[in-house]
Amino acid sequence: ALEQIESYCQSDVLNTYWVYLKFLILKGELLLSDYADILTQMREKLPLEQNYYKPFSQSIDAELARLKNAIEIP
Repeated sequence: ALEQIESYCQSDVLNTYWVYLKFLILKGELLLSDYADILTQMREKLPLEQNYYKPFSQSIDAELARLKNAIEIP
């Protein structure tokens, strides 16, 4: 049970951070290229053993693909 709570809390923090990043973009305080870099780093650091790994990884990949049309991602 504690593992499920821990996993939920980690997922919640990631979701909140992602919303915060999008807020910074809207305020003009974060460039799309920096946002893409942060998402790439986030995906690389996601713990494979967590049940949120797959949905987050897929969502990040989809967001990076969407951004690729707006900016040049290496």
